[in-house]
Amino acid sequence: MKKEKELVVLGAKLTRLGMTVESRRNKLRQLVEKGAPYESPQMLQALQEFQQADTDWRQAEAAYKKLRKEIEK
Repeated sequence: MKKEKELVVLGAKLTRLGMTVESRRNKLRQLVEKGAPYESPQMLQALQEFQQADTDWRQAEAAYKKLRKEIEK
């Protein structure tokens, strides 16, 4: 039962991280639409924030899938 609770927590974390990834993606999109240069500090900062959120999401997804597989056995 402990693993099932952990799976629920990871699922909630994935949801939250997914919203963060989309928020960061929208920030990048807005900067592009405003014509911000790709090498500008704003764009580089937004890209770094997006990449970090995406990495965090992928790691949480991998942990979720691994735990779900363990539970299914």
